[in-house]
Amino acid sequence: MKRLLLIFSALAVFLVGCTPEENPQAGSGFDVRLDIPSEITIEEDAKSIEFGVVEGKAPLKTDLIILDGPAGQKFCKILSVTSAKVTVELYSGAKEGQHKVSVQRGLEVLSLGTTKLTFNVKDDGIHPEGGSSVYGRVACGDKGIEGVVVSDGVETAVTDKNGVYQLSSKKKHGYVFVSVPRGYEVPLNVVFPQIHKYLTKSASAAERVDFELKEVQNPDNYTMLICGDIHLANRFNDREQFSHFLEDVKDFVTANGGNIYGLTLGDMVWDRYWVDNNYSFPEYIEEMKPLTGLPFFQTPGNHDHDLWESGDFATMAKYKQNIGPSYYSYNLGKVHGVVLDDIDCANPGTGKNATYTNNLVQEQLDWLKKDLSHVSKDTPIIVSMHAQMFANPGTGKTPNYAMMASSASQLEDILDDFTTVHIFTGHTHQMYTIDNTLTKNSIYEHNAGAVCACWWVTGVYNIEANIASDGVPGGYTVLKVNGNDIKWQYKGTKFNINRQFYSYDRNQINLSREKLLPSLNEADSKEWDARTKTWSGESTANEVYLNVWNYDYNWKVEVFENGTPLTVTKVADYDPLHMLAYTYERYRRGEDAGHLTHVTWHMFKATASSPTSTLEIKVTDCHGNVYTESMKRPKAFKTLDYGWNKMQ
Repeated sequence: MKRLLLIFSALAVFLVGCTPEENPQAGSGFDVRLDIPSEITIEEDAKSIEFGVVEGKAPLKTDLIILDGPAGQKFCKILSVTSAKVTVELYSGAKEGQHKVSVQRGLEVLSLGTTKLTFNVKDDGIHPEGGSSVYGRVACGDKGIEGVVVSDGVETAVTDKNGVYQLSSKKKHGYVFVSVPRGYEVPLNVVFPQIHKYLTKSASAAERVDFELKEVQNPDNYTMLICGDIHLANRFNDREQFSHFLEDVKDFVTANGGNIYGLTLGDMVWDRYWVDNNYSFPEYIEEMKPLTGLPFFQTPGNHDHDLWESGDFATMAKYKQNIGPSYYSYNLGKVHGVVLDDIDCANPGTGKNATYTNNLVQEQLDWLKKDLSHVSKDTPIIVSMHAQMFANPGTGKTPNYAMMASSASQLEDILDDFTTVHIFTGHTHQMYTIDNTLTKNSIYEHNAGAVCACWWVTGVYNIEANIASDGVPGGYTVLKVNGNDIKWQYKGTKFNINRQFYSYDRNQINLSREKLLPSLNEADSKEWDARTKTWSGESTANEVYLNVWNYDYNWKVEVFENGTPLTVTKVADYDPLHMLAYTYERYRRGEDAGHLTHVTWHMFKATASSPTSTLEIKVTDCHGNVYTESMKRPKAFKTLDYGWNKMQ
């Protein structure tokens, strides 16, 4: 076998058969000389590899060996050292292919050369059958797992009693993925479940792809943290604000324990800033490292498509390479989860225009039928996709489709026979719930708000008050699953989960343009006046307003004055806090005021008899949870008073 002999010292570099880019840097503070073979063949289940020591120049046992190859950069422990050889622990999930080999001591790294890892695969009787182009085994340790669905995004296959599957694939997407079965988990890369493996051979060549799973204790009881639009772009102070979200999630995990998972709803990054700000998926992955070990399933959004590619399929290539499949399924406990990509992208590939429709392409719908054919009809289904299926109905009437009617209708038909269906969406940066009594097939849709609220902008002006255009603080949905029972609550970032509404004392609010923005131009004045009709001018009417963030028609809102219930009316209006925290600040600073305050349909109004009475507010959600506030009046109206430090 051809070998490369690479010799390094603090004084000189001796190199045999090494390419220029592998040359170590001179001036190192330690001397390690290893014999690096050009190729190492090992058994596929090997746990370690060995390197020869040259001239007795062995590393310390406390050094680390770095293998940088198809699986990325892996830091491997040294298991044993002698004057003749070094035994190195092989990283979990080792992949075949070229690996650059380095040694690290403290902060110093020496390059040692390049070797190709090749596996000597044992013949365990698993071979391609019946025209299969992808085949393999799904196992937990030595035990094959029966009944697991494996897919390439077009076709599906099910493992037999030995955990073996056979898939006839044209390899269009370049990967296969496992629909994680109940009671198991897949390995993680940081927080990203490795449900998929990339294919390396031509469509006509059979290749083996195995999946190794691990068992989960008490799998039917868990919490899922559902996170709408994150929009990281390295602009303003979004990363600083996001760090507060990460802290909040870590605190939640510590306080609650048990099985906890995450689910994003798309727009984790922001396409237009991939180049300008050098911030894309690799940076997002790095950003998530504080949550390492917490499985976070990902859903693609419109801003996760590539502006520099044209057509829907090509615009998802970067996402697939860095994150994984754009649509897939998984099982958590008794629930079957489905992630869909409902952004049909027609970008011209100029890097400037984002052209898309809210649509499920036919291939995806066809795949979904096949996937759900393996699922019992009494299984609860949770679907996540970025853009909303139904538009906000506002008045409570039967909602209209927000996506192309043909795909929405097909999706309804595919889900028709399932008794419990929840769809979680983002995109609007607002919150509303489509009650299952209002839809054709008893589908709940939760348009679940946004982690970034109003694109992180209000948090620039006041980091404690990151507020969306409908007056909802940035945050995430906490989904509690106990068997078939599913309950949900919204949690504002850094807010106590028992805080579910804002209260406003109209007597203390005056958003008059003449008072706040006397020099505003004519066009912006019209926008301001249209949104502040309720909030302009002094008032002595003793009205109070409540913005109940996650309200649906099964909630109850009550207000009491001195024990007497007041009449509470549901109204449609613009949230005054967002007007003050966002629209006012942008106009005052002369900035572009896009994403103006949006009308909210979860606002309520009551009229008290006195301007100074303390009102008792009681809000009961659809699960019977009660949220209260003793509203002392007059109640000041300042942005800071509604930040997380004041709203616990």
